[in-house]
Amino acid sequence: MKTRVLAAVLAFALGSTFARAGRADPAAPTPAAPPAADAKPPGPPPPPAPAPASGAPSPPPPSHGRTGAFVTAGLALAAAGTGAVLGIVALGDKSDFEKHPTYDKANAGNDSAAYCDAALGAALVLGATSVILFLTHDDAAPAGASRPAAFTASPIVTPHGAGAGAVLRF
Repeated sequence: MKTRVLAAVLAFALGSTFARAGRADPAAPTPAAPPAADAKPPGPPPPPAPAPASGAPSPPPPSHGRTGAFVTAGLALAAAGTGAVLGIVALGDKSDFEKHPTYDKANAGNDSAAYCDAALGAALVLGATSVILFLTHDDAAPAGASRPAAFTASPIVTPHGAGAGAVLRF
């Protein structure tokens, strides 16, 4: 269960990073071909729209940079609701077990409690992810400003084990 949640969070994070980096969307329509040589040239462009009478600057275009934060917050709420329902089911299973103790009722109660713990853990992780995404939002880089992709790998050694870690930034 944890592996699936972690894989979903990583897939979401990588997908939102691609979107912020300005990569082309494979599902987006392709640009139209240039007009044929015998086609009539278009007329003069239409005049610009008049400025607002109040003299106030026009508002900036809406930003969609916090979408990831709101999506993970929604998933956190859904996981918390699932955990609450499973907790109620686990308490019902415990009540049934106390009335008529059997191995099947004990197993059902333990399973419900374990699923409740997993859902509440996922809610905690998703909630923390949402807060981090919301607080660390940075505006998109100006057009044409891009940085090269970087891959960094390093060993991890602890007193009780070892492993490897990697970071891919793009």
